[in-house]
Amino acid sequence: MANNLGKYKVYLYDHERKKRKRILKSGYRSYAHETDISFPVLAWHPTGQMFAVIRERKGKLLMGTYTLETKKYEETPLFNFEKVLDFSYSDDGQSIVMSGIQKGQSDIFVFNLRTRVAEQITKDFFDDLNPHFIDKSRAIVFSSNRLNDTLGVDNKTLLHDKANYDVFYYDYKGQSTILRRITNTPRYNELQPMQYDSSAISYLSDENGIVNRYVAHLDSALSFVDTTEHYRMIVDNAPLTNYARSILSHDVNHTQDRISEIIFSNGKFHLYVGRPRTSQFTETPLPKTLFRNEEECIRNTCCFAENKTDFTTIEIKDNDASSPTAPVDSNAVNIDNYIFQSEFPKSKKKSKDAGVSAFIVPKDSVAIKISEAANDSLGFQLPKQRNYEIAFSSTYFVSQLDNSLLNQTYQIFNGGSPIYYNPGINGFFKLGISDLLEDYRITGGFKLAFDLNSNEYYLSFEYLKKRMDQSLTFYRQATMLPEFGTKQYSHELRYGNKYPFSDVSSLRGSIAYRNDKIVTLL
Repeated sequence: MANNLGKYKVYLYDHERKKRKRILKSGYRSYAHETDISFPVLAWHPTGQMFAVIRERKGKLLMGTYTLETKKYEETPLFNFEKVLDFSYSDDGQSIVMSGIQKGQSDIFVFNLRTRVAEQITKDFFDDLNPHFIDKSRAIVFSSNRLNDTLGVDNKTLLHDKANYDVFYYDYKGQSTILRRITNTPRYNELQPMQYDSSAISYLSDENGIVNRYVAHLDSALSFVDTTEHYRMIVDNAPLTNYARSILSHDVNHTQDRISEIIFSNGKFHLYVGRPRTSQFTETPLPKTLFRNEEECIRNTCCFAENKTDFTTIEIKDNDASSPTAPVDSNAVNIDNYIFQSEFPKSKKKSKDAGVSAFIVPKDSVAIKISEAANDSLGFQLPKQRNYEIAFSSTYFVSQLDNSLLNQTYQIFNGGSPIYYNPGINGFFKLGISDLLEDYRITGGFKLAFDLNSNEYYLSFEYLKKRMDQSLTFYRQATMLPEFGTKQYSHELRYGNKYPFSDVSSLRGSIAYRNDKIVTLL
């Protein structure tokens, strides 16, 4: 897949013939918008004769499949998802496991391709990425920044500062609610886990500062015997590569004994395809880069400073005239607890006991600042809902010296020198107003010549409420022709419309009526 500033293309590359074929292209190039490389996402069918593409178009998700035998690409809508971050097929090709977004949070789903029904595996605010089936589709491995290993028990709304991505193992066949943690590195990220061979999982990790491929060997041991035998999982992690450049993406086909990876080097993206190495487990970690050593040094220094800091306890006493109090800055902003002043003040009620304070000052220094800010501001209230009424406001006002024409229109041939009219230096004034929703826009302006004879005026109205934009413009120009002793008055009325297809392409048309009148000066 290639993406050029938003215009993406999907290619099929024949490794034996060294040729590629374009399967799909869409999007448009734009320097004004940030390039979204999160779609399309691709996945091969386990038979190797078909691959699937999930992409976004006009705010909708589309899932397409390309068959190598028929060389046809077919596409259908994918409902009930806001976005799909990644997906992969099961071993039988009847289901896909995906990282989908619903209601703003990413979770793991198993989507049945026959019934078009999605089974939700995780349902929490943690980010779950890069799911893959392993062990003949009996289990699922994925990356997540979750802090616990139990599904559906944590209802927090904020992530911990050390919530990096780890690899988790889910027993899909047993429908267990307990996840098994493959990695546990609070300061590093492990992404893109997938099956490496019959007893190992491959993933990418930035433990030493460069993203390399690691392998986790899974084994089981007898834990205890109750009514049945219970086993516990034993995981051995070891690095497989020690590159000087980070691996951006990788894929492993354990059935065909193939591995591929993408590395960015010397300003280009390089795709490498080869055979996987034999997993040799060693406890020797990769040497860390200078970046990682400096990062850990700063972190350890900060932690040491936090542990050695002496905290002073301040006792807050009752108000006393003899004890001076420090002045409080009412404009101070507490970045940890914003309190905004409402535009709709509450009605003031008289207190029954004037001598009793309206609130009690807590004995915490942070709580004191919060209470002072609350006392300085009023409580937030939602404004009353009202119907929208069109009301215009000024958008911009321009005043400058200019020597160009206000309206680029056709000019009559005067036969003299210069051939076309040169307006010279004029005073230019322009004012634009629009409503709150920018459905209507009115623009007017005029240019005053120094002799006050060759003036220009124009007024424009734009209707932008529908998809087709419409505009109506009136233009008036007066031109002095001293060599002929005449003055020309030109009036033009122009109607234009634009039908956009995207942010950079549209179909435009206009029609105009113009009336010229020449007056002889006495």
